[in-house]
Amino acid sequence: MSAHKTWREPSEDEFPHGIAALGKIIGSEAALKPSWTRRLALSDAGEWLLVVTSGGQPTIPTFAPWADPIQLQVFQTAYPLAEAVEILQGPNNPEAILAERRRRVAEHEAEETKAKALAKAQQAEREADAAQWERDKTKFNHAAWVRLAEWQQAFYALACRVKDRDPSLAKDLRVVAAEGRGSSPARPSFPRAEWER
Repeated sequence: MSAHKTWREPSEDEFPHGIAALGKIIGSEAALKPSWTRRLALSDAGEWLLVVTSGGQPTIPTFAPWADPIQLQVFQTAYPLAEAVEILQGPNNPEAILAERRRRVAEHEAEETKAKALAKAQQAEREADAAQWERDKTKFNHAAWVRLAEWQQAFYALACRVKDRDPSLAKDLRVVAAEGRGSSPARPSFPRAEWER
């Protein structure tokens, strides 16, 4: 490849000649498109060139662009018209590669932002739950709750659930649960009734 590291922009008078030269390669209509005309340049020797933009070569081929910033650095090189057209229309178009790297980085950053927002929301939820738990421990006498037998906890929990629909049942459940308090809250008292019906 005969790449040029230095070039100059054509003057207004020179510009039509560059478009004509480019038109011989890609067609006069295509040569008028800004995507091509903005690339026109002249070498120190007066040769018509096209400027091609590329990203840096990966430090390690397997590195993702967000882990290897040089891949996103912009480099410009000018090539003779036919060579530049071949590069830009070929499968390894460096500008398309750079655009794909930028797309992947943007996608990665969006995923990271989403993950951070989710983690932050989850942390806030955990903190809110912990704060509510601390408030509830004081308000609802957590210390006494943990000393209850599991069946008593179940009765009190059930009483809380039905109290709005059936206050009478809730009261009875609390009475039965309270019977188990004392020195041996292992099980409820025998109901002395036909308990299977």
